[in-house]
Parts: sequence; structure tokens; C-alpha cells
Amino acid sequence: MLWLGLLVFVAALAGCVWIIVASHRHADTPLPTARTVFGVPLSAAPEPGGEAAR
Repeated sequence: MLWLGLLVFVAALAGCVWIIVASHRHADTPLPTARTVFGVPLSAAPEPGGEAAR
């Protein structure tokens, strides 16, 4: 039964490596919008007390 556990472990490890390689090859492209997507802003909010406070 040890061989079955090792087989499952190796298959899971190979799947993780495959997902990492596939995501590296097909990276997300930035969206050309300043709006929010699904309620999440696409850029960071300005820091309070930044340039305007000087």
C-alpha cells in the first residue's frame, strides 16, 4: 500500500508543477480600465496626507 500513497503524492506534485508552469506561460494581462471589477479597485488608493497635504 505504500506504493499507492507514493503514486498519489507524485501525481499531486506533478499537478502542482503543471499548474505553476501553465500559469507562468499564460499570464493575466492588465485590464485597460480605471473602474472596479467585481467591486475590487484595479489600483491602490492614494495615501492619506500624500502630495496634497504638503
